[in-house]
Amino acid sequence: MNAQTVIGALLALGMSFMPTELSAATSATADGEQEVVVVDMTPQEIFEFGTKLEEGSGVPRDYEQAAFCYARAAESGHAEAMNRLGILYATGRGVPQNQVAAFALYRLAAERGSLSSARNIAIAYFHGLGVRQSYSDAAKWLEPAAARGDADAQYKLGTLFNEGLGVTKDPRKAVELFQLAAGQGYAPAMVNLGSLHAHGNGVPRDDVRAYALIVTAIEMGIPEDMRGVALYELGALSERLGEKRVAKAEKLADEIYTAATQVEPARNRTSTE
Repeated sequence: MNAQTVIGALLALGMSFMPTELSAATSATADGEQEVVVVDMTPQEIFEFGTKLEEGSGVPRDYEQAAFCYARAAESGHAEAMNRLGILYATGRGVPQNQVAAFALYRLAAERGSLSSARNIAIAYFHGLGVRQSYSDAAKWLEPAAARGDADAQYKLGTLFNEGLGVTKDPRKAVELFQLAAGQGYAPAMVNLGSLHAHGNGVPRDDVRAYALIVTAIEMGIPEDMRGVALYELGALSERLGEKRVAKAEKLADEIYTAATQVEPARNRTSTE
């Protein structure tokens, strides 16, 4: 199925809720608004205007009009517009939530050279969103994203290697990937890396570093579903370390936190998570 067939079907499905023209807040008219018609813009310009609408950058945030922009640019084969439209379908912003449509758009985007869509395909396979759940397929799509330095991809691929899901279990490879993600200030990877240090899996046991990594991750902010495990691990480490070694671990945690907060937050803005 080609791009125009898929995008055309999505547009037909959503035409009742997608506007036929766009507006941007400016001072060009008496009422402070100026209409912008997409036929006067190139696909790249339409895409760029769509990102402004999605992010509320210089114009009022409007997911519905952003979706319309991405769909129009995608009709012309704009790969990143396909990816961004897929994210809107995955999250239900501006369009009805539809994971199948999202996955189809990610694949089209990847086929046309969108690098950021690879991680979204991996997430879909990882969680079974709009496609059959498959850790092996998730790993295949995570690898190129991880190689490009995507911290979340490194973290998820590390999790697969650590648990042997879809790949041969390899704690050392997991440690390597968690270290790369943690080095970018990615807190969930710090928790996993700390846990590996605490138990000596794939890396020499080091309770001081384990404590420092987990404390730093909690301070930086971790998902709620990780918090209980992290606090339990931290309690066990505190008992083993004792007062003097906890003080040493706290000092190391300050160093890790300082280094982590000096790097740009490890997030991929063109992804579903």
